[in-house]
Amino acid sequence: MTEGSDYIDTASFFTRSSLRGTMGAVSINDSEVDVRRRVEIRPVRVHDARRLARKPTIETQGFELARIAGPAQFPGGGEAAEKALGLEAQHLVRALTGCRDTKVIHRQHRSGYPGNSQAPPVAAGKKPPGEAPPVYAMEMHADISPWAERQSDWEGLSEGRHCAVFTVWRSLDFDREVLRAPLALCDVRTVMAEDMVALCMLGIGDDAMVTYGLAHSLFHRWCYYPRIAPHEAVVFKLYDTREERPERRQVFHGAVHDPSTPPDAPLRKSLDIRVLALFDSETEIEVRRDRFIAQLPPIPDALEQHFRRMS
Repeated sequence: MTEGSDYIDTASFFTRSSLRGTMGAVSINDSEVDVRRRVEIRPVRVHDARRLARKPTIETQGFELARIAGPAQFPGGGEAAEKALGLEAQHLVRALTGCRDTKVIHRQHRSGYPGNSQAPPVAAGKKPPGEAPPVYAMEMHADISPWAERQSDWEGLSEGRHCAVFTVWRSLDFDREVLRAPLALCDVRTVMAEDMVALCMLGIGDDAMVTYGLAHSLFHRWCYYPRIAPHEAVVFKLYDTREERPERRQVFHGAVHDPSTPPDAPLRKSLDIRVLALFDSETEIEVRRDRFIAQLPPIPDALEQHFRRMS
């Protein structure tokens, strides 16, 4: 992004429009050919959310920028720091949503290395071994679909209450701002249900998992927060049992390339903390859950058999 600009023009990975209305399959063992059959690169304009006349909120756009504790609150790293980061994320979600209680249900570290990496710090500009470019989640996606409510631990987590899952996204580099691979977020008001492509994730964990890819649309409005500081976090919605419209339950997101990134910019080290927010008691949970799941495309027989083997 050039100085004074309200946006960046870049490109990103979207699920092919031809897959709208289907249930696709994604595997950790997918070849490059498999990936190319599923995704396409499309141009995208990403607006600087800091410069918008009205600041985005969780209530309206589905995401929000918040101030958090600085690095002095988390000395030394290790389990104590991880616990403190989780407690801070829970407090933040309670403050932003007014929910009654919260639980940390997942953490994801990203450092430019493949997978849920706990790799050592990387020197400025250095690419991870064997990876070019650095690995971040650059396919536009949403992590949770109603299928999550079929998982074995959901009932215990939700405690018979309406709930929502939020991601608290922050940098783990306490010395500098985020310069590489910023997070782009799509305003929930600009997504249509037909833009969402259900994807069955195979080979990840013990439970079956269905997420969403996103087909490209010129109507989508993308935003990002350039130069996220160590005392800032982005909070965005991943799932909400209170929301009837499927396109409003989650924020589609993914890393993008900022054309103005300095070539020697350090790899981004970030942490996603997923927080489950619990609200009031829910009546007729099974009826509502079945209605949500019925909004997903039909599951191919081969995938259904796979689910049954795993359950």
